[in-house]
Amino acid sequence: MTDRAHDYASKARHYLANATKLASESGGLSKAGEMVWGALVFAAKAAAARRGKKMKSEKVISWAKREGLISRDDAGAVAYARALHGHFYEVELERDEFENAKNSVEVVVDKILTEVGL
Repeated sequence: MTDRAHDYASKARHYLANATKLASESGGLSKAGEMVWGALVFAAKAAAARRGKKMKSEKVISWAKREGLISRDDAGAVAYARALHGHFYEVELERDEFENAKNSVEVVVDKILTEVGL
């Protein structure tokens, strides 16, 4: 599972980098928001894999909360990322909204990956 954990961690970081790139392109903020959600999911999947578990995307965020990898302090970042994901085609983001969401999710992603040694 360690290789899978590293693959997921790499994807989480890659998604955050792509989110930043997409956000700079015209009309790319919605897709960039989706990448932010994906980064959070892949970070949680990396943590699950590191602990010997294979989790489906729709369950992994709840698992990470139960495991203490996502705290109450992180709830705002998670809620924002989930909203971006859930309303992908309907959300018209402003650049500063995207940056705030991305920055707060990036902190959570880094925290999760650091917690499990990735």
